[in-house]
Amino acid sequence: MCILKEPYHGKVFNGKQLNKIFKQTDSLTQEFFLPENLFPFVTCLEQLQLLNQGVSGVVLDPNYKVLIQNFLQSFEDLHEKFNVSYTNKIHIIESHFEYYLDSTKKSLGYYSDQLIEAMHAEADKILNNSVYKAKDLDSNICEEKLLNFVHHLNSYNLSC
Repeated sequence: MCILKEPYHGKVFNGKQLNKIFKQTDSLTQEFFLPENLFPFVTCLEQLQLLNQGVSGVVLDPNYKVLIQNFLQSFEDLHEKFNVSYTNKIHIIESHFEYYLDSTKKSLGYYSDQLIEAMHAEADKILNNSVYKAKDLDSNICEEKLLNFVHHLNSYNLSC
């Protein structure tokens, strides 16, 4: 498996790389002789692949709620067994996916991610040049600064 993280994406895997990983999950257990205690990672990847297929295609899978719950359960197993931390993306899946999909009745593939990427880049630029950026992410004021930043950003970008 020759897959590298792209530094320009915040050192995370991009869509093409994730698809490569998804296509090779069987080889993790068969060719690479992954120890059995690490199989929950493969299970989580498989559940993420099913979720991705169900909510990112042209048509929304009618069983998307089950796909979300199955993925979250596999991730919870990783969290409990290996102390894998909850990321913002896990939070979005856990707290917002179902509501969004219930509301729109459309798959995420229906929408382009270009708008989101552009807004993310703009928000990063503003954050990095503001008083809201916390140098120490573990400090007590980090959460407060981030909340103040979101309030500031929303006050300039939301209209009632």
